[in-house]
Amino acid sequence: MTERPDTLVPLGASDEAGDLRSKWIAPLGLDATVKRLIICPSGLLWSVPFCTLVPEREIAYVADPLDALVLQI
Repeated sequence: MTERPDTLVPLGASDEAGDLRSKWIAPLGLDATVKRLIICPSGLLWSVPFCTLVPEREIAYVADPLDALVLQI
């Protein structure tokens, strides 16, 4: 069993965050005009702090992609 550290390192300061950003966010090729990401995570992805991976953008979570259309996010 892995022990939790006494102090938590912010996700943005870790190598893992950089890896996730380069694998998940960079391939999207987001233009600077994109202000908001609408994320519909599944399963354990709900626990990923996307706001830490993409601090320069607003993050909106939806349970179902259809919700985004209905709410016109």
